[in-house]
Amino acid sequence: MSGIMKNDLAGVIHNHCSDYSPDATEPLDSMVKNAAKANLDFIIFTDHNSLGVKQNKRDKNINGVQVIAGAEITPGCKFVRYENISAKHVEDDNTSGHLLLVDLDELPSDELIEEGVCQEMIDFANERRLLTFIAHPDHKGSKAFGVPSYRCNNFDITDHTGFSLWDLQTDCQAFASSIPRGLFGLFFPALVPSGPEPETLARWDELTKERSCTVIGELDQHAYKYKLYGLSFTVFKSSFAFRTVRTHVITDAPVDTESDFKHDVIEALRRGHSYVSYDYFKDATGFTFSAEHAQERYIMGDTVKKGDSDVRFSVSTPTPAEIKIIKDGEELSRHHGDSLDFSVTEKGVYRVEARLKKYFKLRPWIFSNTIRVV
Repeated sequence: MSGIMKNDLAGVIHNHCSDYSPDATEPLDSMVKNAAKANLDFIIFTDHNSLGVKQNKRDKNINGVQVIAGAEITPGCKFVRYENISAKHVEDDNTSGHLLLVDLDELPSDELIEEGVCQEMIDFANERRLLTFIAHPDHKGSKAFGVPSYRCNNFDITDHTGFSLWDLQTDCQAFASSIPRGLFGLFFPALVPSGPEPETLARWDELTKERSCTVIGELDQHAYKYKLYGLSFTVFKSSFAFRTVRTHVITDAPVDTESDFKHDVIEALRRGHSYVSYDYFKDATGFTFSAEHAQERYIMGDTVKKGDSDVRFSVSTPTPAEIKIIKDGEELSRHHGDSLDFSVTEKGVYRVEARLKKYFKLRPWIFSNTIRVV
């Protein structure tokens, strides 16, 4: 029987299951069920240096949720769960960083894995047409909760697909700079996320002046179990996390959600036909950011070759929000509403940020990929 036909597909990227990642606590089957309950269309598993999902043929459509296999290249991985907060001595990770590879059939050599984020790894992936995303590039960790920084220490690479713009764990762990703040986050987790790190946004804006670069949202989902003063708790269960930072992809044509649409998701991500959103307060499905020029239509991830005429842009959100137009990393205009049309005469890199007012505060909601005018 056919499923729902959709071309805006919501998913979560960078997930670890206990089946194949020793530092995760939720099994794959449970996570897929929670993905369905959260109305997700796809979930990308990226277990540490593991092809378990692929090798066990679990990368398929399971009851309307498309499971996609990947791996997190994790040099020096010690698989620590940080269960006893007070007993942990925190030392920041000093490797080059972690890299997400999507839809791979073979792992790189052990020697290459230990190099982490490096040009040789990107070349390995590109030879196999894999997606490559730098994971949690500006992760700060939380000394109070025994979590070291796992930031990327090598940005001298080229030709990678992109990187994570907004990571739930980076956001929430940076907030938990003390035990009281961490406890607030435990009881009111939806109020904690504050959006992408400023340095991550700035790096992306600088890079897109030279070429297209796809950004994604990621969870780095482990469902870590902690012990504090004799009390045990889990941060975060997938039933919550799957309702937060998502990546929506826009496919060329509607797909049947009961069929296998893995390659549609992968190609949309490859081309940057996607946006990042925080869907806890409002599902961003239906958001659009497009451009028209010389009778052609362009969407996020596309490049417009400007002629003599203006480029006409259009933005639409599912509910009224504060819409910001960003050009070359600088705010161009701001508008409150659910739609915005504008024309430009200048070349540049354009993107959209949208914020919702919830609980007396403007909260980050949508971050589009770019449309480049060259």
